[in-house]
Amino acid sequence: MSDKKGDKCMKQKRNAMKNKINAQSSPWFPANHKNKVEILQKGMNGVFDKKLGLNISPFPKVLTTCMQIVLKSIQFKSTLDIQIKEIFNCLWPMNADSQFIWQLCIAHLESLIQFDMPKSLKHNIFKRLQNIENEMKVYEKSFDEWQRTSNENVKKQELKKIIFNIESFLEECIRFFAMEKYELLLLVIYAQIANLHLLILRISLIYGEELDLTQEEQSVYQNKLISKIKLYTNYCTHQYKRGLFRIKKMQDYSCNSIEKWNLFNAYQKDMTLMVLDIISIWPTYDYSRYPMKTKIELTREIWTDIQYVSIENDKANLNKEVDFTLCTEPQIFEWLSTLEFYMRNSSNTSEFMGNIVGIHYSSYKTHHRKQHISRWWGEKSKYDYKLTVQNLQEYPVYNSIAQNSYESNQKVIKYIEKESQLLYHRLSRISGVIECPDKTNVSAITFAWAHVSVQETHDIDNKKLIIQIPASKAWSDETGKLRVIDGISTGGPLVLLEDTPLTISLNSKILHHLRIRYACNNNGVLRISKKPKLGSLSECIAEQAYKTTYEGSERDLVFESFDYLDFDFLLGETTSPYLIILERIQGTSPLIIDKIECIPVCITKRQHENNQYIKEAQKAVNQLFTNSLKNKLKFETTDYNVDQTAKKVESIYDSISLKEKVSLLRDVKHAKRLSKYRNLISNEDFGLPELISKNSWQFTHHVRVSCSDPQFKGYFLEIPSVKNVSLNEKDLFRNVYQKIDESKLKPYTRYIVRGFIGHCEDLEIWVTRYEKEVMSLQNVNNIVNNNGSVSHDTSHYFKVHIDVGNLDIEENLGIWVAFQITSPNGSATLGNIELIEMMPLSGKLLTQIKNTEEEWKKEKERRQLESNKSIQIANKAVKGLFDSSQEKKLNIVTSKKDILDALEKVENITYVYHSYLHNVVGNNFNVYKQLQERINRAFDLYQSRNKIMNGDFSRKDLGWNITPGIEFLKEEYRYFSLFIKHWSSSAVQEIELKSTCEYLLRVTGTKKAAGTGYVVCSGCASEYIQALFLQLAKVRE
Repeated sequence: MSDKKGDKCMKQKRNAMKNKINAQSSPWFPANHKNKVEILQKGMNGVFDKKLGLNISPFPKVLTTCMQIVLKSIQFKSTLDIQIKEIFNCLWPMNADSQFIWQLCIAHLESLIQFDMPKSLKHNIFKRLQNIENEMKVYEKSFDEWQRTSNENVKKQELKKIIFNIESFLEECIRFFAMEKYELLLLVIYAQIANLHLLILRISLIYGEELDLTQEEQSVYQNKLISKIKLYTNYCTHQYKRGLFRIKKMQDYSCNSIEKWNLFNAYQKDMTLMVLDIISIWPTYDYSRYPMKTKIELTREIWTDIQYVSIENDKANLNKEVDFTLCTEPQIFEWLSTLEFYMRNSSNTSEFMGNIVGIHYSSYKTHHRKQHISRWWGEKSKYDYKLTVQNLQEYPVYNSIAQNSYESNQKVIKYIEKESQLLYHRLSRISGVIECPDKTNVSAITFAWAHVSVQETHDIDNKKLIIQIPASKAWSDETGKLRVIDGISTGGPLVLLEDTPLTISLNSKILHHLRIRYACNNNGVLRISKKPKLGSLSECIAEQAYKTTYEGSERDLVFESFDYLDFDFLLGETTSPYLIILERIQGTSPLIIDKIECIPVCITKRQHENNQYIKEAQKAVNQLFTNSLKNKLKFETTDYNVDQTAKKVESIYDSISLKEKVSLLRDVKHAKRLSKYRNLISNEDFGLPELISKNSWQFTHHVRVSCSDPQFKGYFLEIPSVKNVSLNEKDLFRNVYQKIDESKLKPYTRYIVRGFIGHCEDLEIWVTRYEKEVMSLQNVNNIVNNNGSVSHDTSHYFKVHIDVGNLDIEENLGIWVAFQITSPNGSATLGNIELIEMMPLSGKLLTQIKNTEEEWKKEKERRQLESNKSIQIANKAVKGLFDSSQEKKLNIVTSKKDILDALEKVENITYVYHSYLHNVVGNNFNVYKQLQERINRAFDLYQSRNKIMNGDFSRKDLGWNITPGIEFLKEEYRYFSLFIKHWSSSAVQEIELKSTCEYLLRVTGTKKAAGTGYVVCSGCASEYIQALFLQLAKVRE
């Protein structure tokens, strides 16, 4: 049995140590600011709840106000929609000075970050807040009157005007509250006024149709709402981080490690409650994504201060540095279901009387787990757990001190009444720091609290409620641990999906589909599988690609780093819970998941399909334009994109959404007009085949315009195969081309030619200027699937750049765009051809085009000399065929051979046809054509003056009496010759001649073998030999 005097000294020593520690470890407010905050609070005459919670100081009114706003917002979002009036009454309470909350807000932040604001500035701030209060009252009054008399047009117009004015006024005030140097002190005010501004914008969209807002006005409000959510979220997050850095660096007064941790924790806790909670709700204000009620859960945790250390002789606790991240590292959310406390009977003289043997949690993976704290040192066998927590039972405990060394068996029990709670929170974790040498004792303890919005199960049972499931409520069935990072603006931790799948449990009683809010710095594919909760086999129900949303570190995420991934598959009604498994099957970077959302399908399958059509069409339409005004197309928007967007809009059912369809079609038609306006190609989509002219497309044979391919919306160009058609070699070349005149072009500019290919084989694409051919040979397979759907890939889109230098309207080089098939098996379908301005040339490109121009000048000179020479030779040869310039009679010496020789020279004229487009005329075609006509005239004159019928044997034996051994051979230029194979063979023709005329008989031939050939002329009275043909002889007269 111990000495009573020694025990008394020991007790006094312990009490002194405890008082010292507890006095030093409660820095909720630094001393030099604490009094004025207390004075402000006492002025409210009992408005504040003075009850103490577990290690919790009394909440300042500004914190309770912000917490009430968050809770009301969450509650309203899941029932109706957030009511501005409720938020307004919290910020400007009726039973006190209307600016009191704002005064307390600034005082509280001054105390927290150790920085004062000048009184004059406070006066300006409170005056601005007073103006906001007055404007909001005007709005509330007008809104209430309009709702009571919604059919009255005057009230409607008045409310529209007030909404416009107050929205602009709040936007101006928010800029004022972001004043330099005082951002941290005004951050709560900034966040709360920004919340009002966003709510005004959302309400204008909710009641847009009832207020007769035009589509353009609603579009402006929607775009502004999204941009402001981004702006305000990023600002609040950035300033919060600044304040966090400031708190870490505060060394203005002497304090131990526990005090430092408490000060750091106080900032995190207070700013979470006053700022971060409210901004985490803002994404659900986006009316385009959240048009209905939304159930929100905040899985972030706040920690109570460390009020004392529990080992009396561990003096190192006062000086040893405590990590600022103590107990605050984010983790997968766990549901605290039970706390069990056990007393231990001891036979030794230690004052130790009890220890916590187990703390039971339930997460969404297992039913329970334990965290063990094996020993607790202290003088009393009493635990002051003053809690009001769901699923938590209270047990009576001993309330006595072991004064002696004997075993205590007293039955004096004092029941601890349920008298306090952490407002709108429930206990979620207990954590401590082990500091004793044997690593079995806890020297400091703190408690984590979760928001009451967190639910234990996920019941999908409301057809008008979007269910948000934080990713931090998921788990993994595999051994790999899920990585978790802090989500400052998301209301809870973010889960990094890597090689370990993510699992959530759902209990679905209605049709719904899933949507994922995510961030990632690399593209990938996400697979979603479904598995019965009690089953073993999972079923893959969807795989969808996700795109990169940010660059850089996962620790520097901002609002725009997140995007949504919509899955269109439907999850139906079930009688028992099931599991949804998320896997990253492609991608090298973690997929950061914020929320998993269940979107109800409260309509028929046809209506659901129609909603998907609308969503896809709206997205496609918006992607066409550069801005919300929709007055300019994006450069990358092709004419084919516009047509495909029109097809998406046309898929919307008239019977369900005619108004939306008409509105979207109007936008698409406007986009089509803009596309045509910037396109220099005439009749780019072949939509008017009957109007094709010399200024539009030029076709050769076997090329046609069609309109029956699902890949194209309307008309398209078709060049079919001719493998089963009998054609000569020249006719194998099938092409279509268009020349864009110089007058349409700009000097020193780069243009782009692009279009869409349905399918093709051996298709040549030519784009040229300065005879610098840009050719692309294409072979693309058809992309229509068996089910009639069309799947696009980049191989079906072509684009070619071409640069234009100085312009010469007289020369009119222009730009040639041509498509050609050169093989009998080749074929193609293509459409939506565009030639649009890309950019002005500068720098290296400008130098290159000027060099090209110089080369072209030299090439033109060379070609001109070559053309002139060939034309002169041909012209001289043709001119020599006639006896005068009138060319009405051939020279007497002109033979058929002379005509053929002249024809050969005409055929040698250069640049008669295009260099690569067969059958397309060139620069010298007109001269060539004229000379050809003169050659034909010479042939006609030759035939008309010749008394011998069919003297050139072009009609073979017509007019001749022939004997066996005669053949007719085809020579060049499609002319024939007579071949006498045997000495006894002959060809005879009788000719009637005038006796008064003199005739010249001229025979052109050759003797191919040894011997003599001859021509015999015979009259009525005599016969004589006129000419002999020896071997190699050509002409005899």
